[in-house]
Amino acid sequence: MLRENAPQTLGDKIMVEIDEAYVGGKEGNKHFPKRRSNEDKNLTNEGKPYKGKKAILGIIERNVKVALKYVVGETTKNMVEFLKTHVPQDSAMYSDEAAAYKQSKKT
Repeated sequence: MLRENAPQTLGDKIMVEIDEAYVGGKEGNKHFPKRRSNEDKNLTNEGKPYKGKKAILGIIERNVKVALKYVVGETTKNMVEFLKTHVPQDSAMYSDEAAAYKQSKKT
């Protein structure tokens, strides 16, 4: 649904809230074979490719629209690009103190 019907821009004269969530579980809670190998950080202890937590970035207009994105590489640059695409420059943004949000407010 969000792929086809996601709003292109949010926050036009409405405040938006922005936050990210990480999916994947704590390393210490995983079974030993599924944990990241100490010998090769690209593999698990059972020799399969290691997959770390995934970042999901969300923007919501209060009581109106929502946009979600899986952020590849979860870099500040990728997060800022998503915010610039979906939130007008002069919108009131409410978020935590993550670097991506601070940077997007300056640019």
